[in-house]
Amino acid sequence: MNGQTCNVAQQFARDDADRQTSLDTARDCAALSKPSVLPPQGREKNSRLPQKYTDIGTRAVTNMTGKMLLAMFPPSQPWFRFQPDIQIDLDPNVPDEQKQEIRNRLNIREIVYQSILESANVRPMDNSTRRRRGFRSHKRAVLDQLLITGDTLEHMADDYRMRLFRRTSYVTRRDDSGDVMYHITTEKVDPLTLSDDQLAMLTLRRADVIDQQIAARELDMYTKVCWQPQTKVWLIEQKIRGVHITDEHQEEVSPYFSTAFDLAGGDNYGTSWIEANFGDLKTLNELRLRALDFAAIASKITPVIDRAAGIKATDLAKPSGVAIVGRVINGVVQDIGMLQANKMADFSVVRLAIQDTNLELSKAFMLEMDAQPHKDRVTAAQINRIAAEVDTGTGGLYATISDDQQIPTLQRLDHQIRRDKLMPPLPKGLVNLRTLTGIAALGREQERQNVLTLVQVLAQLGPDAMARVDMSVLTDVLARTSGVYEPGLIKSKDQMMAEQQAAQQQQIQAQVAQQAVQSTGKITELAAAASAIPSQ
Repeated sequence: MNGQTCNVAQQFARDDADRQTSLDTARDCAALSKPSVLPPQGREKNSRLPQKYTDIGTRAVTNMTGKMLLAMFPPSQPWFRFQPDIQIDLDPNVPDEQKQEIRNRLNIREIVYQSILESANVRPMDNSTRRRRGFRSHKRAVLDQLLITGDTLEHMADDYRMRLFRRTSYVTRRDDSGDVMYHITTEKVDPLTLSDDQLAMLTLRRADVIDQQIAARELDMYTKVCWQPQTKVWLIEQKIRGVHITDEHQEEVSPYFSTAFDLAGGDNYGTSWIEANFGDLKTLNELRLRALDFAAIASKITPVIDRAAGIKATDLAKPSGVAIVGRVINGVVQDIGMLQANKMADFSVVRLAIQDTNLELSKAFMLEMDAQPHKDRVTAAQINRIAAEVDTGTGGLYATISDDQQIPTLQRLDHQIRRDKLMPPLPKGLVNLRTLTGIAALGREQERQNVLTLVQVLAQLGPDAMARVDMSVLTDVLARTSGVYEPGLIKSKDQMMAEQQAAQQQQIQAQVAQQAVQSTGKITELAAAASAIPSQ
């Protein structure tokens, strides 16, 4: 391994020990928002999660995740775009028809790419019981973990399915500039899923483990993804019990990609959005607990009976409507009262503190903004507004986060599609692939609106101006910018020419038939006139 022969498991253990402070902070943030994202250390499965007394952290993460998901990965159109290189667009030797044809073909490629990505986790590729989670559902979980814990690691498998590693399941080492040097992941593997050759390398036999309980036979598998600065590739190795169960292989584009929310120089993991507001969130949680304690005391009904009174405690337990004997003066029962807390003045301070803290957190978490669309169709203005608010709410980090989320996913997707030869390769240097985020993601809709505005202006100028518009090209542009691709919906130029020729042929035949009718009529009239002339 080029001098990197140290035990991967030991390296994971060392890095795991170094990042415990970061994990403890992330657990505290999860406990006040969504505890299931990162449960407490040592928690057993199915045991209760930490109890919290305010849901503002949960609502904040849910709200922000929805906004970021909509702004980064709009459901109505691809969030990336293939564009012809500028040398093609500006080349006068390339016919305009060919330029439009290139754009149409690239648009189809975009739709195919997105279809492969979004259907990978939901299509029944086999009869396995593996949980199926769509692309957007996966990204929702990624953004949840990112906002709460500050760091994520994802993996795109060879079948294009994506999965998310919990913070405790991976370690990352970065250089001072924040670039990843390596990741190490750990996961439980059922030895029955391994091949016979792999079991032999582990000195195991299938017959020996098949009758064991799953929990007893599971093995720890470590995967190391290490950047090779000299060869500019990623070296990937997998080990179980210190033995390579797969051959080391190199990848030009890593199938593992991480995102840090706010990464300080020299740190290996990012700090989270919840951590940035942790002080107020923890304060509100404590105040809510104190308010609940006071409410419990204030709502408790505790009668107090005077020692010299004739009323007994058993009298108070009698059913409603049963008379009891006691001292009554002017219609008022004596010798009995209710225990009171007499803390309303003190509690008003707690109530005001709760209101102030809740208001500050609502502003920080953007909960007072009604930016989430409530209609079935999300407009360009809504996406634009949401992207701007998300960028403001995250302190300008949204652009970096969207790049870290979109670019590695798209690069790996393009790499695997080219590797699997699912589509013809693109000519190098003639097509640019770029992601679209926020305002840039509105490019297609803005382009469509500009085209429609131009057509409206030309229509006002008169028939001569409209005659310069190629309706075939206009139809293709509107279909492409609308994200609509239905084979056969838009007729090709060959079909249009064939229909025009057929219509012209029918018109000629109709004219010939009409002329024949007219000629026959004239002959009949001449014959009738000739028969009317008397013979001499």
